[in-house]
Amino acid sequence: MNVKILLVEDSHDDIFLAKRALSKLQLDDVDIVHNGREALQYLFGDEIFNSVSAIINKPDLILLDQRMPILDGLQFMEFAHRALHTYNISVIVITSSTLEIEKERFFELGVKDYIGKPINIEGLRRAINSVLN
Repeated sequence: MNVKILLVEDSHDDIFLAKRALSKLQLDDVDIVHNGREALQYLFGDEIFNSVSAIINKPDLILLDQRMPILDGLQFMEFAHRALHTYNISVIVITSSTLEIEKERFFELGVKDYIGKPINIEGLRRAINSVLN
């Protein structure tokens, strides 16, 4: 399966674990950014982001950490959800949070799945298969 993935994660340990799990799933086309602002720049370039911005880098899937500095996962989704929907880019949130209100808000913004940390390969496989198939 040739899947382009954008991993949005600030923790070096979690990046290592995610890349190792993705590699075991034979998903090696992974770009990494470290916060929501970098993710917006990756997707839309350096232009000022607005609701009609065109995506210049289109991953098939975004693995999005919830808790990050500068711009967290929820703030990223609030900015980008319309464009992600328009360009059919699936998002899976990866988090250690268990707050139901945050989970509900992510789903309202179009997130397809929600998995816990630390990442385990079977949970990741299930989530990726459910959103890409």
